[in-house]
Amino acid sequence: LVARGYRITVPQIRAEDSLRPQFEADGQGIVWPVSIMYPEAMQQDSIQAFHEADTIKDHLDLMFGHDAPPLEWDDKKQYSRDKVELYYLSNAG
Repeated sequence: LVARGYRITVPQIRAEDSLRPQFEADGQGIVWPVSIMYPEAMQQDSIQAFHEADTIKDHLDLMFGHDAPPLEWDDKKQYSRDKVELYYLSNAG
């Protein structure tokens, strides 16, 4: 990872050891673990395999699209694709 220009630091959020960046089997791409936090609801989701070529839009469309089931804990239906705002934390270490 360092050879590709990534700077690896101590994670801001503790994660399982299995949730670390990994090369694909062919060595061509990197797959990252991603945590999505819902601080207002004190909840969190994990994407265990977020490929470096994926977009956040693709994942949000899957998670909050018209065909996606509602979040179990979202009784008020506050989280939908058109209502979710995303903030990205980078180089936090």
